[in-house]
Amino acid sequence: MVSWITYSGVTRDQARSTWWAKAGISIIAGTLAGSTTGAMLGAVGSLVDVETRSLGVLCLAWFGLVVSLAEWTSGARLLPQRDRETPQQLLDHGPIRWALENGILLGVGFGSRLGTWLWFVVPVCCLSSGSPAAGALIYGGYGLARLGTSGALAAFSVSQTAVDVPACVLSWRRPALSVGNSIFRITCVAVLAALI
Repeated sequence: MVSWITYSGVTRDQARSTWWAKAGISIIAGTLAGSTTGAMLGAVGSLVDVETRSLGVLCLAWFGLVVSLAEWTSGARLLPQRDRETPQQLLDHGPIRWALENGILLGVGFGSRLGTWLWFVVPVCCLSSGSPAAGALIYGGYGLARLGTSGALAAFSVSQTAVDVPACVLSWRRPALSVGNSIFRITCVAVLAALI
């Protein structure tokens, strides 16, 4: 499209450049929020001796595996999972502040949608690492992956106006949840095998 075509008084090129700025702020904010949270969890974990951390991880892995399998067989949700979006009031804060606050909430994770058990592995890994640096790397990686993936999908949507990306993403929801929950179970089994 040519840049002189306007949408609400803003050229398409201007709207895209504004979108890229918001996406960048959101990705950076989510990564930094995740890194900060992970560093704090790693610091808390460093206050506990290695044997106690290992025992805690062992108990959590058993609990996660048992509850995950019970959920799988019964079809009921047993672990707390949030199925909501970030607050709509954030949109009233303006585009840049919205991008910042939304990125923080998504990068930390527990303030927004948690659709899979796999998220619980992130804070447990940060705590059990006993290292602020390792915790920052783990949780920051989560924030970067979460915001970077959604940013990439949104960028694809912006560039390909004929493709309904949200519908495509939603069509993959069930297989993605199955894969995420399977990875969670495999992770629990691997932890149990390593610690027993």
